Amino acid sequence: MRASVVVPAFNEEAVIAASLAEVGAAVTQAYPDFEWEIVVVDDGSTDGTLQQVAAAAAELPLETVVVRHLRNAGLGGALRTAFGRTRGDIVLVLDADLSYSVRDALALVAAWVDTRADVVIASPYMPGGRTVDVPRTLERRSRIANRLLSLTSQQDIRTLTGMVRLYDGGFLRSLSLKASDVDINVEIIYKAEVLRARIVEVPATLDWSGLSERAGRTQLMSRRSRWVTAKTLVMTYLFRPFWFPLAPALVLGVAALVLIATGALGAEGWAVVLTVLSVNLAVASLSQLQAKRYFEELFFAATRASGGPAGAPPAEVLDPAAVRRRQTWTPAPPVAEPLTHDAARLVGGEDGSAARRAGATGGPAAQ
Repeated sequence: MRASVVVPAFNEEAVIAASLAEVGAAVTQAYPDFEWEIVVVDDGSTDGTLQQVAAAAAELPLETVVVRHLRNAGLGGALRTAFGRTRGDIVLVLDADLSYSVRDALALVAAWVDTRADVVIASPYMPGGRTVDVPRTLERRSRIANRLLSLTSQQDIRTLTGMVRLYDGGFLRSLSLKASDVDINVEIIYKAEVLRARIVEVPATLDWSGLSERAGRTQLMSRRSRWVTAKTLVMTYLFRPFWFPLAPALVLGVAALVLIATGALGAEGWAVVLTVLSVNLAVASLSQLQAKRYFEELFFAATRASGGPAGAPPAEVLDPAAVRRRQTWTPAPPVAEPLTHDAARLVGGEDGSAARRAGATGGPAAQ
């Protein structure tokens, strides 16, 4: 059984090395029969994140893949890059500062072992889950967004925006994902539901205690945070687009019936006007439903023929040994031969070809 851990990172110099060490030790001890790897995507960090990852990689008890985006591509871009590099039968996605603990991460693996679900979600908003020291305003917006998304979702899911999840590897890599920001998490759930995937939630604790720097960064980016929440609310349209014209159609239709029943047609004929508007909105709703069905059929067919996640941003795959030895890198042209630690060469390019760190036995570093 192969298992991949995905860790996207942007300016996480202070915590990334300790987090990787903790995760690596936990998963290999809890599931020693799995063949583990960690895929870290440095999403255009401007601090020492990359050097810290390289230093940690030398001590990790599992294979490490380090990929660097030449510029920040957003969470969606980082995850799409990472998903394309994984080889695992399961893919565990964690945040760099472990705001969900390794205990929660192991609970996701255990839930998958029991259920073989396509998606297992760490959920602080389901019964048994909780949050600790999350800024109140941010938590309120998150709960509202997730509640609305839950109401429009096909399944009883309480947390649709969270990143910390475990996926069936083959299923995940078959998805065609386009989002470049945090809305990729909702996009995955939506497309998983289109494909009738099995989705399971596990109670988890979202703990920001001791993460004052992250909380401060969130407050400084409050305008962007509000925009992300608004965009998440718009994502409810994906799940039930036909409800947007159907809801006012029902309200207007009821109002027209009341006016007709009471004989209060009025000089302007408001009952007639409301009836016409209600019928038109109802027809628009049926058109939306039909379009949604067509999209789902096309997506289902395209997914079957898909070779994996599409549209990953330009990235370099780095040899951690080379990163430790050098502070700057000059990308070399793509090469076909395997790379070793001593080669200290980079593989990159628009096609996003994968490369892996050579193990202690001198195994291949490119794939």
